[in-house]
Amino acid sequence: MSNPEQSKQVLNKLSMYVDLLNDTFVQLHDTMEGQIEAIVSANPQRIEELTEEHSTLSFRYKQLEKDFVLELRDQLKEEPDLPIRLVSLKTVHPALSEKIDHWRTMLTENTNRLQQKHEHVVRLLEFALLRNSNMMRTIYSVHNSKTSHYTLDGQKENSSSGMAINQEI
Repeated sequence: MSNPEQSKQVLNKLSMYVDLLNDTFVQLHDTMEGQIEAIVSANPQRIEELTEEHSTLSFRYKQLEKDFVLELRDQLKEEPDLPIRLVSLKTVHPALSEKIDHWRTMLTENTNRLQQKHEHVVRLLEFALLRNSNMMRTIYSVHNSKTSHYTLDGQKENSSSGMAINQEI
């Protein structure tokens, strides 16, 4: 159990990490929304910019999570039997139970929303890739059908692009 002053210090430190994680979550979420818009509008330059931004924010988010867990571990070091989890902190600082539950709910929801948004971006990219692949296959097939010629033995043969056939050079 802890005294009120210790609880306040714990609250301040962990609250700082939770706020930083939440701010980074908002930035990541907005970046992913931008990625979705860029994919839908087929804007490769914007996709590239937002992908770089997403990488930077993801790294920051993972680092903040790591720092948060280290701080949590530090707060729970006097209770070696407790697992390093946010809910374990309620045993050590019961006065913070309500706040800890709020943090846990918020962090869990944010993580789930990021995962869903990430899956949405991946599905859109896969769709765009498949669509572009099909379009290129169609263009190539149409091009081949228009540029087909026959060899001396009567076999149909596709010409390579840029190859002159029966033309004066």
